[in-house]
Amino acid sequence: MNTRDPFGLHHKTSALAILQSKASVAANSAAAFSLQTFETGKQVLEDSGVLPDDMSFSLPNNIPSFTNPQRRFEDSRWGSSGTVHGQPSGGAGSRTGGGLGSGFGGYFKDKDLPLYKDKPFTYAASRRKRSLWRRKRVFAGIVLFLGLLYWLGLFSRSERKSMWNWQPEALDWDRRRERVRDAFILSWDAYEHYAWGFDEYHPTSKKSRQMVPKGLGWIIVDSLDTMILMNLTSRLSNAREWISTSLDYNQDSNVNTFETTIRMLGGLLSAHYLSTTFPEMAPLVGGGKIDEDLYLEKAIDLAERLMGAYESPSGIPYASVNLKTMEGIPSHVDGGASSTAEAGSLQLEMKYVAKLTGEKAYWDKAEKVMQVIDDNSVQDGLAPIFIYATTGEFRDSTIRLGSRGDSYYEYLLKQYLQTSEQEPIYRDMYDQALSGVRRHMITYSKPSHHTFIAELPQGIGGELSPKMDHLVCFMPGTIALGATGGLTEAEAKRLPTWGKKQEDEMRLARELMQTCFGMYRATLTGLAPEIAWFEIDDPPLHEGEATPPDNLSADIDADWKQDYIIKDGDAHNLQRPETVESLFILWRITGDTRYREWGWEIFESFEKYSRVANDAGFTSLDNVKEIPPTQRDNMESFWLAETLKYFYLLFSPNDILPLDKVVFNTEAHPFPRFELGKLFKTGWERKPRAWTSAASTEQVMSRSILASNPTQSTSATARATRHRLNNQDEPIPPRPSRHSLRNKVAIVTGAGSRSNGIGNGRASAVLLAEAGCNVVCVDLNLPWAERTVQMINDEGREAGFGNAVVVCADVTQAEECERVVREAVRRFGRVDVLVNNVGVGGPPGDATTVKPSEWVKGLQVNVTSMMLMAKYAIPAMQRNKRGPLRGSIINIGSVAGLKGGSPGLLYPTSKGAITNMTRAMAAHHAPAGIRVNCLIAKGMLYTPMMYHNGMTPQAREARRQRSLLKTEGYGWDCGAAVRWLASEEARWVTGVILPVDAGVTAAVETDLPEASIMKAVEKAKL
Repeated sequence: MNTRDPFGLHHKTSALAILQSKASVAANSAAAFSLQTFETGKQVLEDSGVLPDDMSFSLPNNIPSFTNPQRRFEDSRWGSSGTVHGQPSGGAGSRTGGGLGSGFGGYFKDKDLPLYKDKPFTYAASRRKRSLWRRKRVFAGIVLFLGLLYWLGLFSRSERKSMWNWQPEALDWDRRRERVRDAFILSWDAYEHYAWGFDEYHPTSKKSRQMVPKGLGWIIVDSLDTMILMNLTSRLSNAREWISTSLDYNQDSNVNTFETTIRMLGGLLSAHYLSTTFPEMAPLVGGGKIDEDLYLEKAIDLAERLMGAYESPSGIPYASVNLKTMEGIPSHVDGGASSTAEAGSLQLEMKYVAKLTGEKAYWDKAEKVMQVIDDNSVQDGLAPIFIYATTGEFRDSTIRLGSRGDSYYEYLLKQYLQTSEQEPIYRDMYDQALSGVRRHMITYSKPSHHTFIAELPQGIGGELSPKMDHLVCFMPGTIALGATGGLTEAEAKRLPTWGKKQEDEMRLARELMQTCFGMYRATLTGLAPEIAWFEIDDPPLHEGEATPPDNLSADIDADWKQDYIIKDGDAHNLQRPETVESLFILWRITGDTRYREWGWEIFESFEKYSRVANDAGFTSLDNVKEIPPTQRDNMESFWLAETLKYFYLLFSPNDILPLDKVVFNTEAHPFPRFELGKLFKTGWERKPRAWTSAASTEQVMSRSILASNPTQSTSATARATRHRLNNQDEPIPPRPSRHSLRNKVAIVTGAGSRSNGIGNGRASAVLLAEAGCNVVCVDLNLPWAERTVQMINDEGREAGFGNAVVVCADVTQAEECERVVREAVRRFGRVDVLVNNVGVGGPPGDATTVKPSEWVKGLQVNVTSMMLMAKYAIPAMQRNKRGPLRGSIINIGSVAGLKGGSPGLLYPTSKGAITNMTRAMAAHHAPAGIRVNCLIAKGMLYTPMMYHNGMTPQAREARRQRSLLKTEGYGWDCGAAVRWLASEEARWVTGVILPVDAGVTAAVETDLPEASIMKAVEKAKL
């Protein structure tokens, strides 16, 4: 059986379902029904009665074989019954012979051969006249058949379900996908007719131009995988022939390193992948043998020539490279700097070449770029947009996710996915960058509160620029892809790794997706401008401080549209793919049909306004605010390679190129995910981050500050509304927020506890998580820590707690402490809070009896562990945004450290050391915005550590009586104090030794029974 299922992934379908599908197709073309269509439908009805439900439906005999090598003319739709629509265009340069006036689906290259074996191209349904009664009978049959379809509910858009309980709306997407395919055919055929072999095509003037003397195959190579996906075999055959005979990269010409890599190298690699992995998708016509090496050979030749761009002093590739001499060439603009996006978006292609060839040099060159960028100690993962190839240093501080910055962030995630999640360093970098975007760049328009990603022209600490390029609209899809890894949202939610972080990211992805779609619906043409501007609050709102609109009304005067400010110089549309890309990803991941509907609305606008007269293709536009818009006379290669491909996939079944099996490069060329294997590995490590300079500190502190008040706090939750006090210009200082720990990351050592008991570490971890903090629970006893995490997750799923993870580690060992911090950054992208809770009672005995080896061991646990954890946590905190909560360390001490009196020498000595270590650390790290405090809480609290060996009621009561309040404390009291010290509410507290002891350390002679105390008081009175 010949079914059009190139992936071989579709399940068998019952005859009844096929009958429904055929009925839908018939209805969609009802206006053009012929007797042939009716008879075919009748045959389907007859066949359905004899086919078992579990048998695949056999297509009618006159459907062509999609794998027959003699079938050269599959590109036109089966429904074209032999009539040519439109007039031929002719032209000296034509390769088509039949003209381009065919519109969608009626264009053929050759009239000499039959389209199908039993129906010549010129075949009409019937050329002999029929008697009137027979024609009436046929008409009556058609009417009855259509009536049957109507009775089944096919034409109804109501919620009423038919007797078959099927959904005709879902079947409509096949027709829409074919409309996209038709748009590609029209675009390609126009290019083939007027500009074959040229790099640029100008459809309005029907002119063409080469970028280099003999051409690069700019449009041809970029479109290969789209033609494979759409099964356009004859057109693909022509392209392969041109590549085989005409494509020559040995030209003495300079080309852009980035564009050539993503379009040409990426296009060849993707074509190689699809044609060898799925050879049935678009087999060659004429019975020719597929040369599996053609695309790969060309790709290797090009990759070798591009390698010269990486031969810079720093390893950052030059902006351009000469294809013949293989010499890298600095940019002629931007002070000679390369753009960060271009340097950081070559890795997928080079690593795939390395994997295919086994040549590690490609891998090493591409990987080195990432190391150089990261070694600049990028703050919060946000890299400036220019970097010098000569020095590897950034040129200035401008940060944006639009032009010059965009795909760097995209490739952080996709490098992690490409190598099957075996290179966590790139996940770390992506998570850190996304956290930085959310902290510094997410804001809301006014008055409607659209969520958008602004720019930082002066870098972190400078004022936001309320501008968003259309290029930024890759972010909704990327964020969703990062949250689920390519799985559907429903599948990802069943994994143990799913938590509040992923929920928040999916919410943000949805909000940004709506804003990007709004860029289209807000204009008269329904097409997006290149750039949109917004008005924002002063100071800008931060993520979570506003609620976006529930929906975007299509009314022409809808209020939400006023937020979109489109300047004349930004009003052009270049047929860009980013919004459609994100719609495709959001549809695949969420299953929400709104994203398909939005995509269809955009596609219809492209058809209406960017299609060129006389079927000469599609073009970019000058001004989306005008009707009719002026056409620009340029058809971008990414219109064919990306925009139409993503439209096609948006309307296709989800098992075509599933997102958990492939990764798309930034030009929409799909590559497979693969294992690292023995040859390849991540060849570098991230180095510890150093604190920024004083000048940088001042920039960071002024993040969202008005020019008249450069000292105002920039807390993400502080709403510094400007009021006047006593007619003075002094603003009200920002109020500390109760939610300042939300999305922060805490490490709690000693986070486990026996059974279900509430020790100090467990209580601290639970209460931090309750405040929205993500918590890394560290303990040498893994089951104890796992129970803490379970308690957090069990309660937190409904209550909105932060995420919690377990790390089993011995914090007396430096490498273990380093691993703990590294794991926290890998999981959550940052470290904000360190709770040093580990401690032991230590050996008994005074100075004459204590064993020296046990003494050293006790000091390692009680003191050295805190120093080691701080050693590695502080550099991670220094990478955080400067502010009141840049970092907080809480060391847990004991009353014995202040009062002494313990039976052993080790315990009060070590606990006393903690208090003075805390004061010293507070002085050392205050300039970096890191607070260090000590909580005196051990011993006096009723915790499992105190009662696990047994405690009599009398002893327990005596403990209560020692305090001024005569009450008993629990682990929760310690945890609550930890939560406060970690939060913004304690922003002005550092170097403090805070007893949580019900007043024990404030009392006199605290070790005496109450009667003795009262007797001493009476004696003092006398």
